[in-house]
Amino acid sequence: MTTQVADTFRYQSESFDVLDTSGVGLFMPAAHGLKCFPPSTGCWKGFVAEYVLHERCLVLGALQIQLDVPETFEEPPLIGPIFHGVRARLAEHSQFGRWHFNGLSMPLEYSGGILIGRQYLQEHRIYLAPHAWNFQTVVELVFEKGRLVEELDHSERVAEVRRRILAEGKEQPGFWKETREWMHGFLRERYRMGAF
Repeated sequence: MTTQVADTFRYQSESFDVLDTSGVGLFMPAAHGLKCFPPSTGCWKGFVAEYVLHERCLVLGALQIQLDVPETFEEPPLIGPIFHGVRARLAEHSQFGRWHFNGLSMPLEYSGGILIGRQYLQEHRIYLAPHAWNFQTVVELVFEKGRLVEELDHSERVAEVRRRILAEGKEQPGFWKETREWMHGFLRERYRMGAF
């Protein structure tokens, strides 16, 4: 199975991957009348979102999407659809969606946690998909109706998980169940654990 491209989150002027979420209210194209389809096996959902914080509020900052619309060309410029007041530009080659909307600043009424990571540690890769323990920095952001209410840096605890995996071995009976339970003990929100 092809690894899926992650949404991103601009946090403290750095780009993080979105590893997992626990709530509802993140951007979904269908909720806004946008019909998309997979542009590649690396992006089955048909879009990649970039989330940002603006005055401690969650906003959709940018979007790459493979829209189910006719690709109309006008010389010059390329004419794209308008979404949230921004006209899309058509990228000649894009693996994760040819229509790009930049500078959206679209507020989101998300409630729940978003687990983000940066500085992927290739040498600690265990599975095809990246997991939280594969990142040097792991932060949990908790929102209520789009407003950031808590920021938790879990980098040291996730490093301990990485040490346990390398020292104890992932093949021990019950290892993954015990590891997930331990991680749920320090995470503020309950995640699907797709990131673990």
